[in-house]
Amino acid sequence: MAMEWLLKSVDQNNNTNALFNIGYMFETGLGREQNYSEALEWYEMAAEQGDPEAQFTVGLFYEFGKGVEKDEEQAREWYWKAARCGHADAQKKIELLNKSTQQYYQYNTFNNRIIYSSSVISNNDSCHRSVSPLFMEITLIASVMNDMVRITNKSTALVFLALLFLL
Repeated sequence: MAMEWLLKSVDQNNNTNALFNIGYMFETGLGREQNYSEALEWYEMAAEQGDPEAQFTVGLFYEFGKGVEKDEEQAREWYWKAARCGHADAQKKIELLNKSTQQYYQYNTFNNRIIYSSSVISNNDSCHRSVSPLFMEITLIASVMNDMVRITNKSTALVFLALLFLL
């Protein structure tokens, strides 16, 4: 019964939430036989319409080989799409993947965070959901602080933070 209503919603207005939920039903076997390949197809339809949760989920499927052959590059691409739309877990995944493949460069990560932040703040049209600019500014400051601690030391980062709040 739930599947019928979800399919109607997809047919009538291509609802990304319905697409995602159908994928979830196939992934978990909720009300039907579990089928990762079928789940991935539904998740990809929602992801292609800019749903960041679906983009993140497609990344997970590629990273872990659920219903598809493992493909870290595909996973990384989907995580980037989700991260640009404000998906915090996707940003963490990118960082972890970069560290695990020895491709973690401070300069690139810092620049990617700035690009990611400004794309969300400017209401990136490729994103289905939006994130508040204040949240993105806080995220960017936290990222910079984290990078400063890794590059220099905690006392330098604390001085920077203190100066930031005095301005």
